[in-house]
Amino acid sequence: MHKQIFERLRTLDAAPNQTLIDSYNSHFIRKAKNENLKLIVNENVRPCFFSGDIETKGKVVTISLNPSYTPQVTEKEQANKNFDEWYEFCRFRFEQYKSDSAVHNVFKNLFKVIAPTEIWKNSDRRNYLQAHLLNLDWCFYYSKQFPSNFKKMPEVLRRNIFETWDKNLDWLIEISEPRYIFAHGRAIQNWISQNTTELEITIELENSRQQSCCLFEGKFTNTKIPVYYLEHFINVVNETETLKLYK
Repeated sequence: MHKQIFERLRTLDAAPNQTLIDSYNSHFIRKAKNENLKLIVNENVRPCFFSGDIETKGKVVTISLNPSYTPQVTEKEQANKNFDEWYEFCRFRFEQYKSDSAVHNVFKNLFKVIAPTEIWKNSDRRNYLQAHLLNLDWCFYYSKQFPSNFKKMPEVLRRNIFETWDKNLDWLIEISEPRYIFAHGRAIQNWISQNTTELEITIELENSRQQSCCLFEGKFTNTKIPVYYLEHFINVVNETETLKLYK
C-alpha cells in the first residue's frame, strides 16, 4: 500500500500538469480579476496531497478544496525537504503542531465534526486528529484563495481537472478505505454529484452569514461508504452552530 501511494504521488509531484495550471489560472484570474486565485507551483512550493496517516486504512476521510498558501510560511514549512521528507511530514502533519492552539483552523473545525463532544475539552486534539483523520486535497496545488464556482469552464480545463484532480482523489479514497467521507464547499459539488449515489438532504443549517446551508448524505459510488457533503465551507458554518458527525 505504501509503495503504491508513494510512487503515484511522487510522479504527480515531479511532473505538475502545466496545461491544467495555465488553463486554470487564465480562466479564473481573468474571470474574477483576482490574482489571489493563482495556483502556485515552483521549486519552493510543491503540491500537498494529504494531511494525516495515509498508510493506515479505516480513518475518517475529509476532503478539502486545496492547500492554503501563505507567503514565506509555506516556503519555510517545505524548506530543504525532498519528496520523501515532505511525504512523511504530511503523513504526520498533526504531530508537527507545537500545541492544540497552533492547529490550523480548518482542522480545529474538522475535529469538532468527527470527535465526540465529551472529549472536546479533555482531549489532545493533535493526537486525536493524527489517529482518526485523513484530509485529502482535491486540488493539490497551493493558492491564497480558491474559487467557489466551477461551472462554465473551458472544455480543456474541465477535462484536465477530471483526469488530474478527480481521478487522484477517487484513487486515494478507494485505497484508504475510509469509515466515512466528509466534503465541504461548493467547488467540490461536481465531484460529489459524479461520485455519490442516494444523495439526500439530512440537515438544514444556517451559516454565519445567515445563509441557508444543507448537509447531504449518500454513498460513495459502488460502495457502502457513507458520504456527507456540506454545501458551504466548514469554518463558516461552525461559526454559527457546530456540525457533529461522530460515528
